[in-house]
Amino acid sequence: MPRTSSKKGLTGSAASTNPAADLFRSASSKAASKEMERIDQLFHTYANASSGMIDPEGIEFLCSDLEVEHTDVRILMLAWKMQSEKQGYFSLNEWRKGLKALRADTVQKLKKALPELEKEVRRPSNFVDFYSYAFQYCLTEEKQKSIDIESICLLLDLVLGSQFRPQVDALIQYLRTQIDYKVINMDQWMGFFRFVNELLPSEALWGL
Repeated sequence: MPRTSSKKGLTGSAASTNPAADLFRSASSKAASKEMERIDQLFHTYANASSGMIDPEGIEFLCSDLEVEHTDVRILMLAWKMQSEKQGYFSLNEWRKGLKALRADTVQKLKKALPELEKEVRRPSNFVDFYSYAFQYCLTEEKQKSIDIESICLLLDLVLGSQFRPQVDALIQYLRTQIDYKVINMDQWMGFFRFVNELLPSEALWGL
């Protein structure tokens, strides 16, 4: 005769999940939901009601509350963190993405997060992406592929000036006095970065 199995099916209580784990997940979910609500509320503090986006005026108010100039490179870094697609504008989804990553649901937390954001961007593994993003962020017209010389000079100073002051000053002086180029494209922009990288050893470059 076949042997009768001594194993029995799991009882309802044994098959159920751990109550403590359920409670933890529920609490975590509620906390995340509350955090997102605060992030959304902060967004609407600065957003234009008609466009549903934070526009240049809203960004100026944000900068005032953060006590930074709107031309501060950290605002460009914040745009990079959000992966903002349109210069001078933050959508709700972009805002959510950036502030959730920074764990900032208040102006005070966002202000405290800026130094760490700058450290994150300055890492060699991130900086090339940020440098490339800075150029793309300044392409404000549809199908635009190049940027005028004066804007490029300002962007070079903003993005690279603190790390490569002598090289950037020399490059800007050359760009403003030469007559061969009226605009700069992405390939040339990335070439500038390779140029300044080759002039300094990596230890000096990243301040290690």
